[in-house]
Amino acid sequence: MCHLYPPYLGGVEKYVYAIATRLNARHDVTVITTDPSKKLPKSERADGVLIRRFPSLAFSESIYHSTQMFGYLRQHSDDYDLVHANNYHALPSYYAAESKRRNRLVLSPHFHGARGHSPMRSFLHIPYRLLGWRIFRRSDLVICNTNFEKNQILKDFRVSRAKLSVIRQGVDYVAHLPTDKAHDTKTLLCVSRLERYKGIQYAIKALKHLPSFDLVIVGAGPYGGTLRRLTEELGLKNRVAFKQAVSQEDLDGIFSNSDVAVLLSEHESYSQFVAEALSSGIPCVVAKRGALLEWVDGKTCVGVDNPGDAVEVAHAVLRLSGRKVTCGLPTWDDYAAKLEALYRVLVD
Repeated sequence: MCHLYPPYLGGVEKYVYAIATRLNARHDVTVITTDPSKKLPKSERADGVLIRRFPSLAFSESIYHSTQMFGYLRQHSDDYDLVHANNYHALPSYYAAESKRRNRLVLSPHFHGARGHSPMRSFLHIPYRLLGWRIFRRSDLVICNTNFEKNQILKDFRVSRAKLSVIRQGVDYVAHLPTDKAHDTKTLLCVSRLERYKGIQYAIKALKHLPSFDLVIVGAGPYGGTLRRLTEELGLKNRVAFKQAVSQEDLDGIFSNSDVAVLLSEHESYSQFVAEALSSGIPCVVAKRGALLEWVDGKTCVGVDNPGDAVEVAHAVLRLSGRKVTCGLPTWDDYAAKLEALYRVLVD
């Protein structure tokens, strides 16, 4: 279960889709999720997976409060041998924990710290932390994507180490190098939700010091208007392309024609975008923050100390420009197999 599921876009959404569609080949899988738009079917089967959607209130596109989902779980918790809840930062995980009876509960928290991405969200995390303790305490297994995430959970919630397991997420992309271009302009790529904490504004500002680069931003979110205004103020409107709701085929093409990937986020528990970029042969520039530090090796991925320093970011991009990288990462099939093995230990 998760706060959102495709056709909604995002890292958690992609994660749940990847494991649900693979595990469904051998198990009866139901995805329980919310639909704040109230426009999608309440129940449907897609890619072999049964999807149950419940209306929700998404305050500032967060929290995802759904009394109907909570009521359903309270009535039907015992219908499921195992419930896999996703995203500590949204209420559906709490609903799963509070509704638990005989079923086993697995939690993938996608946790990057017990504070929000804005002053309001940070304030909301104070009372929410009490719910957070409940979620972790009632979980039978907590699956982390990185050692950073694991250590944050140990620090903030003092969860038993025996409950914690670290499995690196998978990727869909088969490695391929950027194609030869008929023009001299190179492409800097950022695939991300458009939030202030993601640091996309720093990539835009760095473009002033990268005359041979254009920037492609793929994603949607509440900070999009501010980012578009910034490109106009800096006179970069013709060098920055905003794209959203692109197909997988189009996204593959965007990756194939990109030269350097950039993610200057303040908070990450992993980064599916960085994984996919490296798997596609694209070197990355990231902020030395949170789990992004685990990607930095100085060869395939370079870190910057101050993401707000446009000159430092530009120098890092130029350092990687033209570099061909090879980075073998686990596939989603690999990940699903490891996850299934952990499931069996719990329910057998």
